[in-house]
Amino acid sequence: MQTNLKAMRKYDAGLILITLVAVVAFVSVLFSLSPNTSATPRFSQLTYLDVDNGNALDFTTITQTPRTDWTPISSPINLGMNTNVHWFSMVIAPTQSNESRFLLHIDYPLLDSIDVAIYSQIGSTPIATYSGGDGLHFDNRPVSHVKPLFPLPVSAQSQRVIIRVQTSGSVRLPIRIWEETEFIAYTSSRNLALGIFFGILIAMGVSNAFLTVTMTWSTKITQPS
Repeated sequence: MQTNLKAMRKYDAGLILITLVAVVAFVSVLFSLSPNTSATPRFSQLTYLDVDNGNALDFTTITQTPRTDWTPISSPINLGMNTNVHWFSMVIAPTQSNESRFLLHIDYPLLDSIDVAIYSQIGSTPIATYSGGDGLHFDNRPVSHVKPLFPLPVSAQSQRVIIRVQTSGSVRLPIRIWEETEFIAYTSSRNLALGIFFGILIAMGVSNAFLTVTMTWSTKITQPS
């Protein structure tokens, strides 16, 4: 019985060590897959508007708001808990390739309502509008993704994007503009890393449960009757 206890303790110590190694390896992989924050962003002139009559504005009248009323801000945006309607504006760089469109990615899934409008630089009427947020059914999102993700029209010219946000929680907008192929490659690699990590955890859990049952059964057999 003493031998069995020693064997179990050694196994548990090895299991803890393997788990720690797996966690460190997983974190390292995630950091290596994280977006390169030092890269030049594909948007500029990021500003926001927080007004009492924000609900009275829409995607047509918002473009008539003087630029002096907009406040410059940098991404990632975090305005804390606020239930007011917030408007955000930015200019998107021209699409570099006709084969891969840009995707507007808001890396925060807990916004209740988020609406997006895209404008040409010479127009005041949006050329495309989208709705998202966790208040919208998953099937009605422009892109089936857990986080707000919006396709941007291919354009050889800069485009203005205006975002309307209202939420009962924290107003956070970590913004990134991806090329579609770049985003697919990133999410595929991240999902693979997640699958491997959780696969290791499940395998270790099953192995530990099997060893515990085996040791318990062996102890009962070896005990004198």
